[in-house]
Amino acid sequence: MQANIFSAHLAPNRSSPEYFPLALGNAILGAGLDSRLFNDIREKRGYAYDAHSIYTPMQETAYVSAVTQVRNEVVEPAMQALNDDLASMSASDVTAREMTQSKSAYAGGFILRLERQAGLADQLVTVETMGLPANYLEMFTTHIRSVEPNQVRTTGKYWSPDNATVVVVGDAEKIRKSLEKYGSVELVKPPR
Repeated sequence: MQANIFSAHLAPNRSSPEYFPLALGNAILGAGLDSRLFNDIREKRGYAYDAHSIYTPMQETAYVSAVTQVRNEVVEPAMQALNDDLASMSASDVTAREMTQSKSAYAGGFILRLERQAGLADQLVTVETMGLPANYLEMFTTHIRSVEPNQVRTTGKYWSPDNATVVVVGDAEKIRKSLEKYGSVELVKPPR
């Protein structure tokens, strides 16, 4: 009854100067109930229960992905809405409201995670395994708060639907024709 849509792209790792702008861009695009994807695909259009994005930085590389699950009959307009939302990240600067809210939420969430010993231990492991500077945790909120809207816009290239790898899991007979509008479709059957 549903199609699961994943749009993914390689992105910079955690030690990149683009890490903080991309992390905030991810928060604005799809990390929360007030994000662009959630507000557009779920609230405005009613295509899905959930639409979100994820930025997964690792030591050597990273990836970003946008994810939603939609009814088969709205796969085509949902793909268009998703692509439009992804493209908007590089089309114009994010708003002052989006910047303020994402900075506060991101910095606040980081500080809350450090309150418990397990959270602090997780962050110390991240610093060590990612080869980050010794003062990384101390400077984290400063880095987040110093990100400018044009920096977020510059990292919008990592969300571009033009260069993304898109995987849609669903009933091929019902959704394939809708997806062909967006490029060639390769059918991969799951192993039995």
